Amino acid sequence: MVDLMDNAPDVNRRPAGRSKARPGGGTPRAAPQRVPTAMRDQRLTWDDLKVALAVARAGSLARGAEVLGVDPATASRRIAALESALGVIVFTRTKSGVTPTDAGQAVITRAMEIEHRTMLMEEDICQSRVARGPVGVAGGMWTMARLAAVGAPILKQAFPELSLQLVACRPPVDLPSGLPTVSLWFEAPPRESEFSITLGEAPYAVYAREGLAPDALPLLSHRTEDGPSRAPGRWAARQRREGAPVPLVASDSLLLREAV
Repeated sequence: MVDLMDNAPDVNRRPAGRSKARPGGGTPRAAPQRVPTAMRDQRLTWDDLKVALAVARAGSLARGAEVLGVDPATASRRIAALESALGVIVFTRTKSGVTPTDAGQAVITRAMEIEHRTMLMEEDICQSRVARGPVGVAGGMWTMARLAAVGAPILKQAFPELSLQLVACRPPVDLPSGLPTVSLWFEAPPRESEFSITLGEAPYAVYAREGLAPDALPLLSHRTEDGPSRAPGRWAARQRREGAPVPLVASDSLLLREAV
């Protein structure tokens, strides 16, 4: 039997892209909305930029404030202080959340660069800092199996006082409140109070048992009834003949590999 499944996710973060003006006289960009001069009595601070980053990543003032552990009113004051210091409107408010303006997107990009440089400085200077305590990591069975076999030993060697709590499941997942948690999902949108970043792209491939002719075998596929259809399932559906039976579906690639 043939199985379509994904490899473990790439953990390299994509660098933030920068926009460039297009030659040839494209449509001119609208001038940034500016804060009145009389209100520009604030000084730019990293605390304000940190709040802007959290709000942009969460897509909502309330969710960004929850990520930082502050109340929405405090986050709103920080955003207002940032806009006053820069003299531009950073976010536009909508019923569904907030969206960065053109000027706000430039602010977020620069703030991410500052955040990255700050992290590098901490790594270079604070070599004595040790990651310790429990950390929850949730993901599909295939991802967690690879993490347990390959990633966990490396992490334990680098951080002996770190206690990993691996949970193999399907999203969404509820772990104990207060436990720092990282969830690794393919094509799963974040819930309220969560934000997501793209770690990389996972290549897909078709697998068959060695020694058998793949073209003569039926397709196995991921189960889609209990969640959004993922890329492997959509591809398999396009390849399958109309009305052709599906001999086996499973909720995880590890189960499909064992079936093959």
